[in-house]
Amino acid sequence: MPSAVCWNAGTNCVDNNADGIYESCDAADKGLATDKNGNSPNSVLQPISRYVNYLKTELIEKRNKQVIMLGILGVPPVTEHNPMPPYEPTAGGVKTLVYRDWLPSDILPGDPKTAEQKQYDFGIGPGCSNQATGQAVPPVRINTVCESLNVPDDPNTSANEYKLRCCIESICDTDFSAAIDCLAGILQEELMPQG
Repeated sequence: MPSAVCWNAGTNCVDNNADGIYESCDAADKGLATDKNGNSPNSVLQPISRYVNYLKTELIEKRNKQVIMLGILGVPPVTEHNPMPPYEPTAGGVKTLVYRDWLPSDILPGDPKTAEQKQYDFGIGPGCSNQATGQAVPPVRINTVCESLNVPDDPNTSANEYKLRCCIESICDTDFSAAIDCLAGILQEELMPQG
């Protein structure tokens, strides 16, 4: 069974121009019968809410645990990081991810498959590509879970409550030290809060 089954069962993409470049791709819980939003109470995959609720409600709220997540995923390489803790990506990476179909130019040297075969196998074009490390599909569902952990700033207060809890770096990088720096930066901020 190709991994496209998981992509198609867990993602809704919009291609208004029918040009193979999607304006958006969002996590979805699809099943045999879907509602007008493409979601189903009888999902093929476990619903995203299962993971988000467990992490946020069970672990963070009920058990008072600190939960952070590091994803080394199919996104373009990060081109810039915050020089201060938590050293999070500020350019490139998930911010520049383009959802699109496979192109002949995506095929790496030595790969016997065509772009059409890759589209059938994966359901979406690569989120990143590197001759040395290979290719990876975009992480729509994992990204949704990861970013749900970030604590947003409450605009109704003067204090800054924003807390980063999710670091996403590219699996197509050849050096993962920035990913470890981001994880360490979140831990540093948590263990030694600033003033």
